Amino acid sequence: MSRTLPLILFLILILLLGSASSLIVAKASSTAHGNKNLVKYDAVNVFSGNSTSNETQWTGFTGVQGVAIGDLSNNGSVETAISEGDAGTVMVVLSDGKTQTIVKSLTGFDDPFGVAIGDLYNDGVNVIAIAETNASRVTVCNINGTVLSQFLGLDQPVGVAIGDLYNNHQNVIAISESGSGSVIVLKSDGTIVDNLTGFSQPEGVAIGDFNNDGQNEIAIADSGANSVYVLKSDKTIVKEWDGLGQPTGVAIGDYDNLGSNEIAITETYPVGNVTVYADNGTTIVANWTGRNDPTGVAIGDAYNDGKNELVFTEISVLTIEASNAASVPEFPSFALAPALMAVALIAVIIRKKRAENVESSFATKTQYRQA
Repeated sequence: MSRTLPLILFLILILLLGSASSLIVAKASSTAHGNKNLVKYDAVNVFSGNSTSNETQWTGFTGVQGVAIGDLSNNGSVETAISEGDAGTVMVVLSDGKTQTIVKSLTGFDDPFGVAIGDLYNDGVNVIAIAETNASRVTVCNINGTVLSQFLGLDQPVGVAIGDLYNNHQNVIAISESGSGSVIVLKSDGTIVDNLTGFSQPEGVAIGDFNNDGQNEIAIADSGANSVYVLKSDKTIVKEWDGLGQPTGVAIGDYDNLGSNEIAITETYPVGNVTVYADNGTTIVANWTGRNDPTGVAIGDAYNDGKNELVFTEISVLTIEASNAASVPEFPSFALAPALMAVALIAVIIRKKRAENVESSFATKTQYRQA
């Protein structure tokens, strides 16, 4: 038994670690955080951009500005909505990663910028919200272009987001007013829930669980202050990035598909940057530099392949970046030791039992022959 146990343990460990042959990009460890097992990064970069190996571009747009990803058709497929400021249109595109199909072209908007897809009316049906900067309004419509409601009298609305900011299972809409330096939060009926003030020139907004604590926050890109803020619903600052280059877009989501949300930030000037930060706010998960005036950004399943991608707008193209990150199985922790010992003990007992059966069979045959 003393020889068998180490051998069995070794074989079990080999089996557990056998899947480690997958592509190793960054070493990730699982940690308890908000009663969930989430991935934390030990590496500085998972992927540093400008490589085109994981990049595709959709072309032919006119002054593309904002982007959103979601099931706008409410049929189980995910679409990508792209606003074209110069053309006054919002293109809704369906893709499988190889081809792009225009589902709908929504027209007649006045300088559409930020777009958001979500269940604003809390009725189980997704809609699209479009910030019309020149018209001083946000228009909400369905996939057919039918206007469902409008929020009027805004001061240069740029960014828009739909989500459960107050974590009460009720979605709201957040709208950034670049002209007034505020972000207003409203119910679907136009009731003002909150007004976040004191910003210089807020543009991109996003609602999501940035720090992976089970509670949603709001992210705001303040282009005038060269800063991005993540705030709780009570306005407590969770994270702040300063010294950026006119940040315009923000998005929260699991870009690398490793189980934890990250935040993506676009910077337009003096250099076009797109950076994805882990939930600690400092670790760079992905970074692309020298891009062509990136503004809008979104994280979601743009290819309908069960994995999230990151998409951002660049004047006349939409760029899609797929992550090459892969989870790396770690050596089993000491917490697994009791289970491993139990498996090993069972194996030893089974082997011992078989040996006893063989001995018993041999003894029976010997007695038979002697008789």
